[in-house]
Amino acid sequence: MRYSGIGRIKKLGFDFFSIFFGNNEYGLNENFRTSWAYPIDYEFALRQEEKYYAPKDEKGIPMSEYSGVGTQYNATCIASFGLAHHARYLKTNADHNKENFLKTADWFVQYKDGRFIFDYKVLDLEPPWISSMSQGQGISILVRAYELTKEQKYLDCAIKALQPFSKWIKEGGVRSKIEGANDFLEEFPGKNPTHVLNGFLYAVIGIIELQKIHSETYEKVKFSEIVKTLQNWRLWDLGHWSAYDLHQTADGTRNPSTVTYHRVHITQIQAIATMVPEANLVECNAKWIDDYNFFNRWTYFFKKIRYRLKQPAQHF
Repeated sequence: MRYSGIGRIKKLGFDFFSIFFGNNEYGLNENFRTSWAYPIDYEFALRQEEKYYAPKDEKGIPMSEYSGVGTQYNATCIASFGLAHHARYLKTNADHNKENFLKTADWFVQYKDGRFIFDYKVLDLEPPWISSMSQGQGISILVRAYELTKEQKYLDCAIKALQPFSKWIKEGGVRSKIEGANDFLEEFPGKNPTHVLNGFLYAVIGIIELQKIHSETYEKVKFSEIVKTLQNWRLWDLGHWSAYDLHQTADGTRNPSTVTYHRVHITQIQAIATMVPEANLVECNAKWIDDYNFFNRWTYFFKKIRYRLKQPAQHF
């Protein structure tokens, strides 16, 4: 997500608040172990729907406002909205939660080729472009819609959404190599991708979930190669914190996660470690949880500022 204007100020204030008190958002939804609840708990956002999911279009689909490109559809925001309503529906059986979830599933189905595009420029990405994060979250929406309704259109679209994971960036996909070795799925598949960790992990979760109902999924995306990358999680380990991506400034300064993104990484790793034991992520899970303490939150907040002074964020 890219912020602008007052949004950047609010985000900075929230990150500063999180240093002292921690951040309980994006926690693990334990119900994912025994149901189709999404592993990341978006209930916090649903409780503040006007903050996270406004404005909405005439069908009730959330949109995002940006200073440079105006009001736009953002597939990742729409997916989290749908996943939040789905998780609440599993708890309450309320019809309006089911309706809100299925309308987001239908929004994804409108993309007949399974490519959930962003229709505005970000970084060096010219529209229309796709992201591993939105492809993964879109798949997570669609497999739940299929499980709920048994309508084939949802499964068909989810299978099509896999295709960019098996294609290299130059072929119109989102797959890349890290230093010629580790296969990676890029959130921002530009000319010089920086290997953003959370976007990769959202994609991995979507792939794992589709495998549950479509047995050819792992083969189609060469999942064994992705598991090897997961096993190399130390690429994103800064010693006492996680890195947002693998970018480095000219003098070698790394890009640490904000408190929020470190929290997201913890939850994603917790879920994937449960679903893919062969990835050997237990150590990563334990370490990054242990790293999430007041001293490290404070330390890496200032390291993030140091990085940003050398590498200003690109907003739109």
